[in-house]
Amino acid sequence: VVARFPKAAGTGDLRYDLAAAADDPAVRVALKRLLAAIDGRCRSVLLLSAFAGQGRSFTAMALATAAADAGRSVLLVEADMRAPQLGDAFGVHPRVVLQDVLEGRAGPQAALIRLDAPGVDVIAAGTAAAEPTELLAGPGMESLLDWAKSYDLVVFDSPALDRHMDAGLVAVRVDGVLCCSGEDELSSAGMVVRRLGKLGANMLGVVSTQARTPEIPHSMETGHRRRM
Repeated sequence: VVARFPKAAGTGDLRYDLAAAADDPAVRVALKRLLAAIDGRCRSVLLLSAFAGQGRSFTAMALATAAADAGRSVLLVEADMRAPQLGDAFGVHPRVVLQDVLEGRAGPQAALIRLDAPGVDVIAAGTAAAEPTELLAGPGMESLLDWAKSYDLVVFDSPALDRHMDAGLVAVRVDGVLCCSGEDELSSAGMVVRRLGKLGANMLGVVSTQARTPEIPHSMETGHRRRM
């Protein structure tokens, strides 16, 4: 397990969870460990999970914001094109979305938006796509990754693996993969890590998103508050 987020960090309301995380020292510890895990190793990272409701979107957004706070240029790509939530969560519905980029109807620059995270560029999924698997496996994704090399870090969100193979298609194209999991599903997460590792994905480890006893060093309890 690379990092442990407290169980209360994910309530299902993404915007609220991110705001509340700014006051949680356990979240700041987890983000510090995630940044250390990818520092110098990865410029593109995918967040995935075996099942839905495992905190992928929260972790992806929080990681992107923490990296921007640390002075990095960051792009967040909402590659969950089956159940996108960023638009509704933040009240933003861009005209150009990821599907347009992957289909070649628009360039990535035209799809960039900003949410509540200063320093983070976002490409939203928009509305649910009919055939996201074909889009994620196509040449548009490779073109997007090439374009995004100007960023210090690119973070991908993705749908759960229990019903669709979308995340697996992206996993073999990025520099590193983090598997989000609740404490009760860690064995399933371990299977995902081993299976995708055999397919060639660089699995960085598991992120526990519902830890019952997250570790909080004393220095972090009284330290400087980071914005989210």
